[in-house]
Parts: sequence; structure tokens; C-alpha cells
Amino acid sequence: TRGWQTSMVVLDLMREKGVPRNILTYNVLIGACARAAAVKRAGPWIEQAVQRGLSFLALIRSDGLLATDDTYNHLFTMCAKAAGNGYADVVQIATELLDGIPEAGLDEGDRD
Repeated sequence: TRGWQTSMVVLDLMREKGVPRNILTYNVLIGACARAAAVKRAGPWIEQAVQRGLSFLALIRSDGLLATDDTYNHLFTMCAKAAGNGYADVVQIATELLDGIPEAGLDEGDRD
């Protein structure tokens, strides 16, 4: 249930070593958070996984990257899984995500 924590170590190592991150890197990390949110026995880890998944969206932007449709699919899947496991506050989070999608649409470039 805490594979997303291990993925954070990898991201930190990439940053320390100067390894460039791309949208696929972040999509994989968000996917790990979605898988953690899907585990029924995750309990309190669900909220942490969701918050970490959301933090990747800010990192995507700070790295000068554009979120793709896959990025948002992973984020919404994460929210749906967390809601299905009792994390009620995630509905508001999903609404805010939806409101934050750029009017011009999503980058259809790199896909995972």
C-alpha cells in the first residue's frame, strides 16, 4: 500500500542526480498513488497517497511540463478509488481538479 512512498525516493534521487523528469515520470508516480488509493486496507494511507498524487501536478507545472489527458485520467482514477474506499473529502478534490483543467485542452503529446 505504500509503493508511492518508494517512488518518492526515486524522484528525490532523480532530482539529486540531475536526471530530467518528463510527463511519463510523473504519470507513473501518480499511477502508483492511484494504486495505493485502491487498496481497501490502506486506511489512513489513502489520504496521504491522494495528497502526494496531487502534489505531482504542482511539480509537473514547476518543471515546465504540461499535464496530458493521461495525467488527469490517473488523477481522477486515484480520486475514484479513494472515494470507493471511504475518503469522502476526495469528491471536493476531484471537483477542483476538474475546474483546474486548462480551457485550451490538454497536451496530447507524450502518453504512457
